[in-house]
Amino acid sequence: MSHSSEATPRPARPGTSRARKRVLPIGIAGAVVLVAAGLSVNAAMASPSADALIAEVYGGGGNSGATYTNDFIELANAGATPVDLSGYSVQYLPGAPTGSSKWQATALTGSLAGSGRFLVQEAAGTGGSTALPTPDVTGAINMSGTTGTVALVSGADPLTCLNAADCLADSRVKDLVGYGTAVVHEGSGAAAGASNTASVARGASLADTDDNAADFTAGDPTPQNSGGAPTGPPTSPPTTPPTTPPTTPPTAPVAKIHDIQGDTRVSPLAGKAISGATGIVTGIRAYGSAQGFWMQDPNADANPRTSEGIFRLHQFHPDRRRR
Repeated sequence: MSHSSEATPRPARPGTSRARKRVLPIGIAGAVVLVAAGLSVNAAMASPSADALIAEVYGGGGNSGATYTNDFIELANAGATPVDLSGYSVQYLPGAPTGSSKWQATALTGSLAGSGRFLVQEAAGTGGSTALPTPDVTGAINMSGTTGTVALVSGADPLTCLNAADCLADSRVKDLVGYGTAVVHEGSGAAAGASNTASVARGASLADTDDNAADFTAGDPTPQNSGGAPTGPPTSPPTTPPTTPPTTPPTAPVAKIHDIQGDTRVSPLAGKAISGATGIVTGIRAYGSAQGFWMQDPNADANPRTSEGIFRLHQFHPDRRRR
C-alpha cells in the first residue's frame, strides 16, 4: 500500500493567523468586563431609601462614662409621606459575627411621620444618669457601644445573613448601618467613632449614599422621639449674674434761708439741692430776664452775719445776685 496518500501538511490559509489574533483581544476584553462587574456586586451597596431610614445609632447606654441609661436606634423619614412601621423591625448583629451569631429583632408599631423621627429604646446598662425621651417603641437588645450592625427590616423574622454581600442582597433589608469595625456595612466602610459617650448619626440632610463611612459621623447622642426636638446631654442651667441693687439717691438736706446764705461771700450750699427752705414772699419781679420773687424767713437765727432773705429766680440770668 502506497503511503503517498498520507496527509501532507497544508500551507496555512492566508489570513487565518490574523483572524485568530483579532478574536483573542475580544476574549480578554470580555474577561475584564466580568471582573469589573464582580467588583461592583461585592461592594455591598443597596438602594438608597427615599423615606424611612436609620438616622442615629447609640450602643453605649448605661456603660462607663455614659450619660444615657439605654441604647437606642433612631429612625427618620426623608420623605413627606408617613410610613406605617407596623410591618417592620429593627435588628442587631455583633460587629464580628461567627457562624453561630444570630440577629436580634425588635418589632415596630406605629407610624413614622413625614420628615419625622421615631425612637426605639433598647437595653439598659448599670451606668448613666439620664433616661431617654419617652420612646416610641421599647426593645431589649443589648448593643455594643463600639461595633455592630443595625438594620431596618421589612418583617419581624430575624435575618440569617452574616456578611455584607448576603445581607444587602436580602430584599427585606430597607436600610443598614455598620459602625466601628463591623464586618457587615454598606459601602466603603463602617461608620467610625462610636463609643460609650458617642453615637453615629446622619447629618441634618439625611443623606443616604449607601456608604456608612461617608453618611455617618460620631458625636454626642441626640435621641429624638416622634413628638419632640433633639435632646442632647443635660447641661447646667445658666447662672444669672448677680445684680447690684439700685442705689437710693441721697435725700436733699433740709436748709433754711440763712443756711443757704451762709456767713461768707459764697453760699456753703452752692451747687447742691436742698429742701425745706420756707419764708414769706415779700416781692415779685415779673419783668426782665431775671424774673422771680423775694422771700424772707421770719424766724431769724442768732448770727448777724447771715441773711434771712433770698431772691428765687424763675429764669437763669448770669448777673443774678444773692439777696
